[in-house]
Amino acid sequence: MHGTHGNTMKTVTRLDPTVVLDNIRPLVLVIDRSGIIAGAYGASDGIAGYRTEHLVGRQVLDLMSEADRLELLHVFLPGNDQQVLHNPSPFPVRVIGPRGERELVDLLPRGLENGNGWVVTAMPRSEFPTPSKVLDLMMDGASLETLLRELVTHQAASVQELRIDPHIVLRPERHDHTTISAERNAVTEALRTLVDSENDRLWRDVAPESTAELSIEQLPAVLRLTAEHEGFDSCEVTRVDIDGRLEAVMVSLIADPAQSVISGNVSINQRELIRVVRHIVRRDVAERVLRAAALEDSLTGLSNRGSFDELLAGFTGTDATMLFIDLDHFKSVNDQFGHRIGDQVLIEVANRLRNACRPADVIARLGGDEFAVLLTDTDEATARAVSERLLAAIAAPLPSHLGPASISASVGYAHQRCPANPAELLHAADRAMLSGKRSGRARIVVGD
Repeated sequence: MHGTHGNTMKTVTRLDPTVVLDNIRPLVLVIDRSGIIAGAYGASDGIAGYRTEHLVGRQVLDLMSEADRLELLHVFLPGNDQQVLHNPSPFPVRVIGPRGERELVDLLPRGLENGNGWVVTAMPRSEFPTPSKVLDLMMDGASLETLLRELVTHQAASVQELRIDPHIVLRPERHDHTTISAERNAVTEALRTLVDSENDRLWRDVAPESTAELSIEQLPAVLRLTAEHEGFDSCEVTRVDIDGRLEAVMVSLIADPAQSVISGNVSINQRELIRVVRHIVRRDVAERVLRAAALEDSLTGLSNRGSFDELLAGFTGTDATMLFIDLDHFKSVNDQFGHRIGDQVLIEVANRLRNACRPADVIARLGGDEFAVLLTDTDEATARAVSERLLAAIAAPLPSHLGPASISASVGYAHQRCPANPAELLHAADRAMLSGKRSGRARIVVGD
């Protein structure tokens, strides 16, 4: 006797393969051995202005940029003396649309077993994968703000079932902070107001390099009210700390119809986004450090001779005063106390110059024990008062651990009214300083 023994049959949904292909997001092409497109599936939104139904019967090379055709010819229509690669590695090409549109795509070809053609998956860079597009922007020298805006724009559109509004605050603890958003909206303005007011409660309690999931009620008032009005349900805040310093904060407001979605799809996207953001911000910090090293004196942190000369070449001010400062008998400090103490004296002098100068004044270490100060757009009486304050600051007693009780300086002073030529002023101040050395040191000498 035959029976089912309690087994139940499960209904399996069977779909026509073409229905499956039409619902995938990349474009899938079937290309015959002569390069003709025999089938086109997926990419329901089209690619470079083409609909899939318009591609069948076209020569694939005709769709590509002229620069890419020669290489593609070797892939899809190789000569008799060339080996056919049935599984080439992915490579980028530029598709030219019917109205001249250009779209960069990554092609992943796979040869058919009978050698009669290929199945090619085309991944548009505009949608997949975002890291590749960001890499392209980086190689093209795009600014940090451009790179991060590309990331938040992609993130805002990456989960179509949800509404996500991502923002990045660059340098949140500095006066030159910047808020980057996918689009300017009420949340952007509320976040800018929050940062401008130096109310860092949004990220203050988040551990470095960590993410906090916050309810709307936990947000600072100005952001909470805006988020509630815009219909958001939750917020993720991530700190990006580089070498112990807070460099960026990622703030993502999410309209959350289902918590399970947040813990899955959104979390994966957020994690990848933060990984890329950290890499880009770290790279920018490293470049800033290198630029600073190229422009700053490594011992004192003042401008170096190269950056000072560059500033003088581009100077467009009116009244200008140049001070050329040379420490008196500094060689004897090195000879008596050693170069380590000598370096500490130079650092102390640099700090005193900073404290005695005004924020707009430019201070540089020209080399050895020589310094220069450019006082811009100031009258001669004020410039003379600043120079006397500098001379007195340098001559004040040194801390006991530095060895010498004090050190003096000879200062050359040169002033010029509009049109001011600071390069000429530097030479005039240098000559005046040398005159001061010859006439007794520890004094200010006015140049011609």
